[in-house]
Amino acid sequence: QADFVSPHIASIAEFMVVSTSDSDSSVALDACEFWLTFASLSDEACSFEMVQTVQSLLPRLIPILLNGMVYQNDKIEELLEQNIADENQSPDRLQDVAPIFHKSRHSKGEVSESEEDNSDDDNEWSLRKCSAASLDVLAGMYGPSAILPYLLPALQEGLTNNNLWVREASILALGAIAEGCQGEMEVHLTQLYSYLLSQLKEDLP
Repeated sequence: QADFVSPHIASIAEFMVVSTSDSDSSVALDACEFWLTFASLSDEACSFEMVQTVQSLLPRLIPILLNGMVYQNDKIEELLEQNIADENQSPDRLQDVAPIFHKSRHSKGEVSESEEDNSDDDNEWSLRKCSAASLDVLAGMYGPSAILPYLLPALQEGLTNNNLWVREASILALGAIAEGCQGEMEVHLTQLYSYLLSQLKEDLP
């Protein structure tokens, strides 16, 4: 119940920020779901104090969410093994090479069953997916003026990182804010198009 949370929102939100960056991915996932749930609350359930408290934590939270979008090491190994297996099989079918995008949830609706079936990676809920979904709904809730000043510097660093998995997570973040920050991101589109095209040529290690 939001009524019970509101008087303690400052301490709860602070605890959740710290826990979202926990080294234990299961702890981080549980904490990350707090932001997803918070941004999905109705206007009546979410008090002004709650909104302001979470907004004050965005400078710390946004880089944490971006970091949470990076594939974990075990998943990277799995993807590389799968890539090798795919290369040794028959030519790609159209459905095998179709692009998959982060699906917006910031309209406060639930993702449909068909969308879940076609979600990235696999059908398992993960810290990566929750971090992207949380950034999506927070961008929709607070808008570009509250999100971009803290996200853009982190994205600039991430998109030029030597680690391709960090770059991949930064590209995922671009998709997560595509709707909530659409207008303000238009000025960067020309540069982003060139960058994204260059990344299509990047080979897996």
